[in-house]
Amino acid sequence: MERTAKKKQLRLKTSKKDKEVTIEKSYLAIYNFAQFGGWAYLFFLIMGVWLEYMLEPSTAAVEAWDTVRVTLLIFQNAQVLEILHVMIGLVSSNLLTTSIQTLMKLFIVIICYLLPSARESFAFSSLIFAWSAGEIIRYMYYAMSNPLIVGKQTPDFVPYLRYTGFIVLYPIGFLSEFVILLKAFGAAQSGSYSIFVLPLGALLLGYWPVAAYMYKSMLRQRAKHLNPAKEASE
Repeated sequence: MERTAKKKQLRLKTSKKDKEVTIEKSYLAIYNFAQFGGWAYLFFLIMGVWLEYMLEPSTAAVEAWDTVRVTLLIFQNAQVLEILHVMIGLVSSNLLTTSIQTLMKLFIVIICYLLPSARESFAFSSLIFAWSAGEIIRYMYYAMSNPLIVGKQTPDFVPYLRYTGFIVLYPIGFLSEFVILLKAFGAAQSGSYSIFVLPLGALLLGYWPVAAYMYKSMLRQRAKHLNPAKEASE
């Protein structure tokens, strides 16, 4: 009788845990699909802007922000949830790199919102291209790694895209961000947002060491996921 009661209690605990895991995976699937859709739409919008660059280069730089503003604000702000996901153990990402990447992008969006001159150049549209292309790949990887979506086996091409696309997209994004920060720094010095002069100056000074750290972190992740045997031997 006692053994039967213990087995029944164990089955109830296991069932409850499985339900909790299913709820977590379902939430992450919805979140990742929503973000994938949002950034795919941003990619579509910025491709339209680039087509306009070919036809009307003088006005396209100014109109790029108006074209992507609402969608960018929604989905970039939503990414703050990813810091919370790591903090509560919903995902196993590195908290430092997640926080740096998310908060840096959010700060740049805020700067572009407040200082029009920071966003009125080709650097802004190239930034949205790099961000949106990278996020499409990243969220596709997360969605396709969810066992509720594809079972236990993720298609081979998905990790390859995730840990190869950044090699080109990160440098484009880094250079675009730096140009925007430079323009914002100049605008803050001569405008009504002088409160941003010090943080922008600090960011410009420390930008490339942080960018190098982020890039090296992804290279380590690439070795870990695409060459696990080599990584283990080292």
